[in-house]
Amino acid sequence: KSGMPHNAGQIDGTHFSFAFAPRLADRECWYTRKALYGMMMLAVCDPKRRIRYFVLGWPSSVHDNRVWETCHMRNQPEHYFPPVSISLVTAHFQFRI
Repeated sequence: KSGMPHNAGQIDGTHFSFAFAPRLADRECWYTRKALYGMMMLAVCDPKRRIRYFVLGWPSSVHDNRVWETCHMRNQPEHYFPPVSISLVTAHFQFRI
């Protein structure tokens, strides 16, 4: 347990590296700050560390917060959470729903 009341779990982003540069007109968007091409994934885990939601497919140059601001869980939380104020915590920032 996190010791935080109404904590729905953890949220964080990660990158999946590609073996080759994508053959796309906007391939620079897929270039990471770690000098690799890749794809972004944002995952939400419950307090028991089970993945309950994820978004996959954004270019690696996109920040976690931008993915969060546009995802279904953020914009329609009533489909995922009970009607109380909750929070999702990451090492970098905290989201309140």
